[in-house]
Amino acid sequence: MSNTIRNMLIIGIVGAILIVIVGIYAFNRMFYRSYYLDIVLLENATISADWLEIESDGRIIARKDRQFISLLLEPSYKLDPYSNAIVTPDGRKINPEIMLIDTDGNEFHLTYIKGRIGEAGEQASYGYKPDFPLKTRFSRVKIRSEIPIKTKAILWSGYDIRDQP
Repeated sequence: MSNTIRNMLIIGIVGAILIVIVGIYAFNRMFYRSYYLDIVLLENATISADWLEIESDGRIIARKDRQFISLLLEPSYKLDPYSNAIVTPDGRKINPEIMLIDTDGNEFHLTYIKGRIGEAGEQASYGYKPDFPLKTRFSRVKIRSEIPIKTKAILWSGYDIRDQP
């Protein structure tokens, strides 16, 4: 086999490998991307009986079809899909009281809407029914719980229905 043919064969194989790698990357970006918007409002928080107030600083705006506050739970806390609650390390089932206050002073009381388990851990999400009016700006979040809840993070989460797989 001549050097020219061998070089062409090597270039062809390397090119094919690169095309496969780019194809796998593109496939993953199209079909396995996260369609959630998660904005971290506070990290490593313990929710207690006293109101925990988180100022928005302009970060909490209803931009998606579905918006909610998510609690990224410490590993010792679990979700209970049958009671729609958080299970504490000692087995008690709880849901915190969560309010969003918009820039006009209106209070939105949130209720448990879903749980999700991802790479970061288990998340309990609390939303408002009906959904928030789009472009609503919130000045702060207030959260409390009679039984303490330890979180890795408190998030402003959301997604657009058309983006779901």
